[in-house]
Parts: sequence; structure tokens; C-alpha cells
Amino acid sequence: MNDTVQNRLLPLPYWRAALAEVSLLHPEVAPDSKPIALTENDGAWRVAQAAPDLASWIEAQFNASKLERAGRIPFVLIPARLALEASHGAKQDGAELHKGASVLCIPCLLDRQGVLSPDPERMPWIPRELLEPTLQRTSVGALASVDEFIGALPEQATGMGDTFHVAARLFEAVTGAGLPGLCAMAPAEPGQRLPNFALDEHRLVSGWHGMPYEPPIVARHLLKLYDRIIAEGPPTPLLDTLRTVADRLARAPLPLQQTAPYDGQTVGHMHPLHHLSPSQRTAMVELQRLAEGQILAVNGPPGTGKTTLLHSVVAQLWVDAALAGGDCPLIVVASTNVKAVENVLDSFAKISAETGHRRWHPYGRGFGLFLASESRQTEHPVCTGKSHPFEEFETPEMLAAAERHYLDCAAMHFRRRGDGVGTVVHDLHAELKALAAHLDTLVAARHTLFHALGQDVDDGAVASYRALLATLNEELTRCRELLAQLRARLDESEQAADAALRAYEARRDDIMQAEKAWAAYLADASIWLDLFSFVPAVRRRRMARDRQVLMAHPLTADLQHRADGVPGHFHTLKKEALQHKNDTAAELLALKGELARQGDEVKQEMARAETERARITSAFAAWRDVAGDDPELLDASLANLNEHLDKKVRARMFAVADWYWSGQWILEVRHRIRSGIKDTKGRSKLEAKYRRFAKLSPCLVSNFHMAPSFFTAWEGEDMPFWNTIDLLVVDEAGQVSPDIGAPMFALARRAMVVGDTFQIEPVWNSGEATDRANAVKFGLAPAFHDPAYDRLEQGGYASASGSLMRIANRSCAVQQYEDVRGLMLTEHRRCVPELIDYCNRLIYAGRLEPKRASLPPAERILPPFELIHVGGRDARRGGSRYNEFEAAAVVDWLKAHRADIERHYLDDAGKPTPIWKLVGIVTPFAAQAGAIERRLRRDMPDLLRKDSRLTVGTVHALQGAERAIVLFSPTYGESFNGGAFFDQKPNMLNVAVSRARDSFIVIGNRKVFDASRTALPSGLLATYLVERSRETVEG
Repeated sequence: MNDTVQNRLLPLPYWRAALAEVSLLHPEVAPDSKPIALTENDGAWRVAQAAPDLASWIEAQFNASKLERAGRIPFVLIPARLALEASHGAKQDGAELHKGASVLCIPCLLDRQGVLSPDPERMPWIPRELLEPTLQRTSVGALASVDEFIGALPEQATGMGDTFHVAARLFEAVTGAGLPGLCAMAPAEPGQRLPNFALDEHRLVSGWHGMPYEPPIVARHLLKLYDRIIAEGPPTPLLDTLRTVADRLARAPLPLQQTAPYDGQTVGHMHPLHHLSPSQRTAMVELQRLAEGQILAVNGPPGTGKTTLLHSVVAQLWVDAALAGGDCPLIVVASTNVKAVENVLDSFAKISAETGHRRWHPYGRGFGLFLASESRQTEHPVCTGKSHPFEEFETPEMLAAAERHYLDCAAMHFRRRGDGVGTVVHDLHAELKALAAHLDTLVAARHTLFHALGQDVDDGAVASYRALLATLNEELTRCRELLAQLRARLDESEQAADAALRAYEARRDDIMQAEKAWAAYLADASIWLDLFSFVPAVRRRRMARDRQVLMAHPLTADLQHRADGVPGHFHTLKKEALQHKNDTAAELLALKGELARQGDEVKQEMARAETERARITSAFAAWRDVAGDDPELLDASLANLNEHLDKKVRARMFAVADWYWSGQWILEVRHRIRSGIKDTKGRSKLEAKYRRFAKLSPCLVSNFHMAPSFFTAWEGEDMPFWNTIDLLVVDEAGQVSPDIGAPMFALARRAMVVGDTFQIEPVWNSGEATDRANAVKFGLAPAFHDPAYDRLEQGGYASASGSLMRIANRSCAVQQYEDVRGLMLTEHRRCVPELIDYCNRLIYAGRLEPKRASLPPAERILPPFELIHVGGRDARRGGSRYNEFEAAAVVDWLKAHRADIERHYLDDAGKPTPIWKLVGIVTPFAAQAGAIERRLRRDMPDLLRKDSRLTVGTVHALQGAERAIVLFSPTYGESFNGGAFFDQKPNMLNVAVSRARDSFIVIGNRKVFDASRTALPSGLLATYLVERSRETVEG
């Protein structure tokens, strides 16, 4: 993309153009439609015949269209339809001929004279749901073939003849065949004979039909929202965050040691028996840090508790708003996946039953509300544009009954009667505030204790406190012992000083005595010896006498005679004695100083230890005061503190908030009835209606195609709810293409986007060639093959390959792992460890933590992985594949193992569980799913009844669901020579394996799984598969 776009916002017309492709579904030919005849004259094509007559027919077409421009209307021609053949006298799936799918749509413009001209905005198309990949059983070719054809198309059609030619060549490129009615208008190249199109078990109904065309309702609301955003240009901070293409800096999530301010304000949790996991807790902390206009991306691999997290997220906003005493929040969960929508609604419907929570309002249909069309079939409460499930309670009689029920419940709770609803609501608010204060105090006290103890996050409070207290007491004991030793040494030094002084004095006295004795000797000596000392004999005599005297005293024993310097000797002795005394005194003084210094240090250590002991004792006392007598809570570690708070405090807060909002609902409805206020589609009243609904059902669930219609008011013109939804939650965002998901972000303040880019991808409605052309058209790339498009694709923004999850990851300000932007849920609770190990190695880099234990052999009926080899050949059907022999082997396996499986898995009452609840069958190809269902219809028809239907389909059939056992039918037969569809990306096998709780059984050709090619998903799977030769089936 060019630098200008790279530093700006992705232009919304680019995504809108891709969404327009979503509209290219098959227009349904009306049951009473009569064929028309077309004719050509001098290159001009027109409608020549129509019933009842041409003029009336043209007038009817213009009356049916709302898009007349310059005397022409958008029109679509249908040359043929495809209907299922009858099977055993009955139409399969109840199909009637007039409900056949339009196999080719040729857009044009119709004028009032019946003349047809090319539509400059559209080119011929094959309905998207007939192209692989598709969720439908029937397909005529592959989307890739359409894209390849479009990429090679030279120029736009200039006349209807060109249009018919393009249509014929498109159909030929995708199916390798022609349509009889079209071939006459646009024959094949000279010398080329095209077979007429045919599809097994289907009947081609030829005949031209035509009708006015505009985007069907499936995309109309999104397109209208796009148009309002583009036309009005309102400030949309959240949408701007999503479509900012430039790279952004990311920060790491807060470590547990720093989460106190957020843990104390985390008030949302629904279940008193179960707590959030650490990675879910991280998401709750980061949700609170999420500012308006920001997106939190949560990567949720299979079985990691995305729905549980959603419960706590909804509870967080609901309880928080109750504490604030303001409006009830608008929380909208949106998805494109029908199963995901139903799963969310189902989970919110079961909360009271699973938690034992008693509601104070007679409405008992759960905490989720489905915003859907009137035609939507569901067991869950539905709000449409015309009705809602709360209507029956908003009459004076039902309101009075609801109020009596509410006050009866309040009387039991508060153990008093006579209060009005307003008083009860006030007291519940006070109770909720007290719980919130208690929660905050608990978190603050535990974090204070944690920092006081300097412990590990996994260490219990009591054990850590006692261990540190023991350490400090040992330190104090050591210090006291050391002080005693220092005092003893100090006493010894004092004694040594006294001894040194006495020794000096004794030495001095000895020297003085020796000096006096020498002096006395000299005084008594004969003077004649001195006078005649020159005489040798006399001198020898005097020296002998000197020597005798000097040797008599130890201090002078080393001297020979007086000539040896006796006076100097005595002086030296006295000097040495004095020096020794001084040296000893200095050493002792230094020792005393050192001992004193050491004593001071020990006293300081003691003071610090005593201060630390006082501090941790105070911190523990504070913790004990708030934790109370609950031994589990009292000994909670920092790591599991929130586990206790979830179950003991937050779940209680959710219950009180529910009672609070029920009372607020009664007060509001009472005011509405007394004041005669009615709901309208006006901006303020429509928002007030949804906030009123949220007081009883806080989770508003819709799909992306319908949601905009509910959050668009009407006051003479459409008025979308710009920046109004308090939190938009996108579920299974990995399946949402960016063009479908983006516009809803203009209606929300914040968003949490949850999904997994390594599970099922979006069913993209346009190919790469079309998308590249749109990128050039809207300035995202300067040329068709420019690398700027590749960068757009790598970021997840491309309409032909991107997903909302990938964009949300780029938009998220948090990055948990180096290779994964956003957060990631990592605790896996669905599969046995052997199964999830495959997914861990295939995709998740070992980050998933299995929380289930391996099943002991005695508790297993099947191994975790198994391969049952099946021979036979596969065949193509349209753009899909099927293998009848493999389909038969799958059903035979079911028949052989059904009784054992049902007896092995007993229900809560000890009865066998029906196999349709235990087993799911997954295949890469819709045609193979159809083949398996045909076998089931013949051999095990009870498994296709509406109330006991075995799940059979592509991986989409089990997305978001799970089974104890998953059977996988790879379909490829003996002619397989590599290049399996499910090896193109790891997503399909990741989804298939992760749907199984206990066992994943492959029934198919062993050649498909080559253990020497572990870089491929199938090769890695081969290293896990255990083949049982006794079950090998040859065909």
C-alpha cells in the first residue's frame, strides 16, 4: 500500500465494495414466475415475450423496483435453476422445483421498452453458496476458478452480447460445461463442443426468468451503515483504531504482582462454584485498562473457556454500572457464525440453573437476548423490530405481579417486610457497594502482605507468613547470640588490656631493678681495677667480674661487659617495654572499636528484623482481619486469590446486581405505564428501550448482518447509534471477514474481539483478483500486482483473505507473546492430553496447558487416535468430492460400535447416552457429508430425525461444539497422489481434532497420511494415528 494510505485509515469504500460482493447470492425465482423470451436485433437485446403481456410485465418490474434511474432499473437474468431430484418418491430436503437455486446470474439494466443493456457496476456471477468452499451440500465449482477467470478478463462488456459471452465463458471456466439456453446466445469457440451441465442427484431446469435486483437483506443493513459512515463522516474512534493500517507499539500485560488496582475493581463473575483461569484473569485486567476507542484482542484456541470469559466480561460491566448507579450498559455480542450465536445464548440461558441463582423477576428465560429477524427459528428469547419477550410483563397487571414477587424475594433476603421497590433497590445498592469495598480491601490487604513477605506468587499467605516469621525470629536469635559473643570478646579485651598494663609495669620494674643492680655493682667495684684496667691481667679480671654480674640477671645476660653499652641497653629495654605497652593498648583499642562496630551492625540488623517482623505481623493481622476465619481464603496465594474471590465475593455481587437491576426495571416500567410513555424508533427512546431490556438480559446477541438494523434509529432519516454500545464483543472473530465486521465498530465505544485465526476461516465472498482490483481502485495499491497489496493481505485487511481477528490483533495495544499480538487463553479443558498435544505441536507452540488427565485404559472404549484404512475411489461432484465406499465404511463403523459406545457413556441417571450426542462426523467435502447422510438415511434413519440428528458435515458443522468421539472421513481414495485440501492450511485438522474430547478416528485411505512428511498437517497427524489392521476395509 502507498505511504499515504499506510499512515492513514483504510478507506471504507474498499471494504464496502467487497461487502457488495456478499450480496451476490442467488435471487430466488418466485413460485408464480413465468419464463420470458429474449430476442436480439442488430446487436440490441430485449425482452420479447412475457406473461401476461409484455407491457404489463414491464410495468410490474418497474413497480417492484425502488432503484429506477434515468428510466432504467437494475435487473438480473436467470438462464437456469438447479433442483434436487426426487428420492424414493419424495423431494430431498423438501425441495420443490420452484425453489431451485439459480446457477448463474446475469446483471443488466431494463428500460421501459424492454431493452436490456449491461450493468456497469456488476458482471455475471455464480451464486457464492454454490462455490467451494461452501457450507452447502451442493456446489458446481470452486471460488478460485471464478477468481482466476476474473483476473484474466480483458475488459468490461460494452453490449449485452458481450455480457452473455462473459456469462457463458464464466460458467464454462467454473463447471467445464454450458447451459443450453445461454449457449445459443453465446456459442463456444469454433471447433469446441461443450457438454450440457449436469450434476448428480440434481435436475437442471432451463428457462429464462428475470427480476428487479437489489442487494438482499443479508447485506442491506451493513451496506446502509457503510453509506451513512461514508456520507456523514462522524467521529468513530473505535472504527478508526480498527482501520489504522500503520504498525503500532505494544506493551506487555501487567504481571500479577502489579494487578492490585485492577483486581480490586474486577467485580464481574457469575459462577459461585467455578473460577476464572489465570489467562482469563489477565484478560479481565486488560479489559479494565481498555480506554474508549481501544480494542482488546483475545486469542482463544479450542476448549480454553471463551464463553466463560464472556460471562465474566458481561458481569463486569453490569455490576460496575450498578455500583455507579448509572444507566444499564449496552453489551452486544456479534458473530457471523450461527452456531456461535446459539452457543452464547444457550450458555446465558443456563446460568441460573447451573449456579443455583434465584432471580427476583418472574422473567425466567436467561440473561441473553437475541436481536434477530422475525423469521429466525430459535428456542431462545428473540427481540425483533416488532416484538420482544418482555412485552407480557409490561402491562399494569403483570407489572403488579412482578412487583409482588420482587418484594416477597426482598423480604426473605432482608428478613423484613414493608419496604417498597425503591427502598429495596437503595438497600441492594448499599449491599453491593459494601461487597465492592470488601473486595477491594481483600485485594489490597493480600497484595500488601505479598509485598511485605516478598514471597513467590504461588506461596500461601499463612505458610509464607509463618516461614518468614520463623526466619526473622531465627535472625533475631542469631543476632542476640552474636551480641553475647561480642560482649564476651569485649570483656576479654578489657581483661587483656589490664593484663598488658600489669605486664608492662612488671617489665619496667624488672628493668629498673636490673639497672639499679648494675649501678650498685659499679658503685661497689674497686677503683684500682678501673685505674689499672690497661694492664691485661687487671682488665681481664674486671671483665670477668662484669660478666659475672651481667649474667646474674636475665635482662643483661646477653651482655659481656660494660663496654657493650649497658646504659644504652637498659634504655632500649625501657623503650621496647613502653612501645610494647603502647602497641598492645592500640591493638586492644582497635579491637574494642571493631567489636563495638560489629555490635552496632548486629543491633541494626536486629532493629531491621524487629521492624520487618512488626511490619509483616501487622500486614498479616490486617489480612487476617479482612479474610476472616475462612482457612482457604486466609492461606490464599497471590496466584489463587482471585479464584477464591470469584467464588466467594464476585459471584455474590453478580446476584445482588441482578436483583438491583430487576428493581430498576420495575421502577422504570412503572414510570412508563403511569406516564403513558411508548417505545418508538426515535433515537433516545430506542436506546432507552435496549438499556431497559439489558436490566433483565444484559447480553444482547446478534449477527453482524442484522445488528445494524437494531442500532439505527429513525427520525425522518436513519440515525445510527454512533459510539453508543458500551462494549462490542466479537465472538469467533477468526471467521468474520473484515468487510462484514468493521462497520459495527462505528457504533461502539470499546471492543473485545475473541477468536482464533487457526480455526475456521471466513467464507470469503470475493477472490483475490477482484480484491486486487478494488485495492487499486481505492488507492490501497498503485497497480494490480504491486507489493502494497501483499502487505495489505499480510495485515489481515484484505477482503479476500483477511479476518477481523487478525486485524484486531494488530490493533490491540497488548502483546503477550513475541509471535502473537493480543492476549491468549491457554488453559485447555476439553480434550484428553493426547489429542490436544497434536494441536499444540501443529499450531500453538506448546502453549496450551491440558487440564484434563489422560483416561486410564480401563476407562477407555477407543484409543485417542486411530486409523481404519478404507480402499475405494473418490469422485468429483461439482466443486466437491465424495467417496461412496468410505461413506459406507463410516456408517458400518457406527452400526458396529453404536451399542458399546452408548453403554460406555452413561448419563447422570446411569442410562446409555444416545450416540448422536456422543459422535460427530467431519469431512473436508460437503459432497461427502451428503454421501454419508444418504447412507444414514438408508441404514440408520433414526439418526437423521430432527430431535436426534447426528452431526455430519464439514468442520463448520462442529465449530464451537464438541463430541466425545469424532470420526473423520478424508474422502480421497486410492488414486490420491498428494496435495490434500486439508493440508493447504493447518486450520481444518486443528478444528477437527480439537472437537473430540476422548477419541479421533480416521476412516479413510492410509495413503493420505504420510508420517515422513511431518511438515504437513496430515503428516504430523500420521505420527499419532494407530492403525488397526483387523478393522481395515478394502474396496
